[in-house]
Amino acid sequence: MQVFSGGGSTSSEILCFKGVVLDSSSHELPMIKETHECRECGSSNIVKNGHSASGSQQYHCKDCGDHKVLDPEPRGYSEEEKEKILRAYRERESKRAVSRIFGVSRNTLNRWLEKRDEKPSQ
Repeated sequence: MQVFSGGGSTSSEILCFKGVVLDSSSHELPMIKETHECRECGSSNIVKNGHSASGSQQYHCKDCGDHKVLDPEPRGYSEEEKEKILRAYRERESKRAVSRIFGVSRNTLNRWLEKRDEKPSQ
């Protein structure tokens, strides 16, 4: 952070921090406003309303009455992750090794193999 003092009778200083220049004579900082939209009706008339069990911020839409987390994290494994794990299993890895390496339970691996019409080895 660099500080530049004005040479006059005013006590104004200009602060430069990471490319942002702030004048200390004005006590107003730029306000960052987040705008969100309801996933159901598209309205921006929403307010914060508690947290979910996982700790995510929940919102309440005043127009349609919907009460949800705006951008929930995707659950489960992506298709790319599943393919990578199944490829490792097909390359002569044991289910126990795949489970240990990737952190996937053997029951989950068996279910994926059954869905892909492959016979799981015991």
